[in-house]
Amino acid sequence: MVEGEELLIVESSERTRSGLSDIFTKDGFIVTALPNTRSARERLVEKFFPVMLADFDAKPEGGIKLLKFCRERSPSTAVVMLSAKKSFNHAVEAFRLGAFDVIPKDTSELERMREQVVQASQVTFSDSEESVVMTEVLAIMEHAVQLMMDLYGNQPEIQRKIKSLTSCDPILLAESDQGVAELIIKTGEARGLSFEHVPAGGAALDVSMQTPVSIALLRDQLQDLSGSMTAKSIQANSPSTMVVVYTHPGPGRFAETYSNGSPDEVLRPLDSADDLIKHLEALLYRSKDIEAQRRIIEYFSSENSDFLKRYAGIKKRIQKILKK
Repeated sequence: MVEGEELLIVESSERTRSGLSDIFTKDGFIVTALPNTRSARERLVEKFFPVMLADFDAKPEGGIKLLKFCRERSPSTAVVMLSAKKSFNHAVEAFRLGAFDVIPKDTSELERMREQVVQASQVTFSDSEESVVMTEVLAIMEHAVQLMMDLYGNQPEIQRKIKSLTSCDPILLAESDQGVAELIIKTGEARGLSFEHVPAGGAALDVSMQTPVSIALLRDQLQDLSGSMTAKSIQANSPSTMVVVYTHPGPGRFAETYSNGSPDEVLRPLDSADDLIKHLEALLYRSKDIEAQRRIIEYFSSENSDFLKRYAGIKKRIQKILKK
């Protein structure tokens, strides 16, 4: 029985994540269970976890990349990997990168998994107590700077400044079926969205190269190009453009966001044009939030450059100590 040890669980399956969280909470761990590697990276920067239990197939980038990140940012964290694949090479790669153990994702291995997580919580991967303390200091420093930026960004004058700069551009809609395009535009305009409609992928590329496009909404099959090919080309020219490729709305259909020219996130349901617009609204909110955060960092950095130089210098010295 472990009392009060922090455990980070990274598992994309909600059912599995919930089950693991219940098991280790009963074992006495303070559990933080996350659905993807992005949120896990953020938490590893914010605080120190003695143990991380991560799935090889954790989305979007996979458990191996998360393991690499953890070894770089939190070398004192013991990492236990879960694998649904019975592959020798799979396990070798994880051990080479410093995993504490690799456990098959099977109910018959549950007891072994619990034992290994408990054992991992009692192992120190650093050379000394000083290394553990310095790692925690580094995490606290970074968290403190983030809190400062949050407070700075919440000032009324900064909020007003950001709001004036994050107004939404028209959504670029590439749809060859005029009837479907009109339905999407009508549904979106009723919710306050505006669109620039083109009937083909080539036309969408032309628009994206001539004017900045925040969001492009592309039908999966267009007159000349596929939606995926158009998405790849648009993001090659403008990586910051958020792209959604959708099928004709209907039962069982879905849309996908694209990142760096590749599918990133599946959007369901897509039973109607109204579902598509709801997904767009959520993406627009996220896009505005990302742009607002970028502006806050930009303003904060320009007004606090001396402080940030000192912070960067101390951070570099701590990282050099940890690498020894």
